[in-house]
Amino acid sequence: MNPRQLIGLQRPSFPQPTWAEIEASICALNGADRPLFTLAPLEGLAEGHLSVQGREGAYGITAYLPGRGRFRYLERDVDCDNEVEMYNDGGLWDYVASRYVCTNVKRALGVVRYFWEYGELHPSVMWEKA
Repeated sequence: MNPRQLIGLQRPSFPQPTWAEIEASICALNGADRPLFTLAPLEGLAEGHLSVQGREGAYGITAYLPGRGRFRYLERDVDCDNEVEMYNDGGLWDYVASRYVCTNVKRALGVVRYFWEYGELHPSVMWEKA
């Protein structure tokens, strides 16, 4: 295959979202038809990404950083393993242990904003290597 042909197979480039667009997307998560938001650098998912899954009051946050691995948000004040429903579209369900659920949207937005600005995990929250 000619290398010039590969150019047509690359994904289109999208402009970087504004913070207001990111915030609105996360606040719109509802655990059904809008269950997931992923933030990735312009270079693509292979360069790292942060995803937020869930709904109002229940946000699961995971990140991938090249050369370092996958991480998931860990709630400091939760010791139990009760499961929290993150997704339900009527036919499929997804549950996550409560220790991996951020219940505060302001905290979730702060974690996402830090990643958006610095491309790193927020240093003030706990992370578990997945």
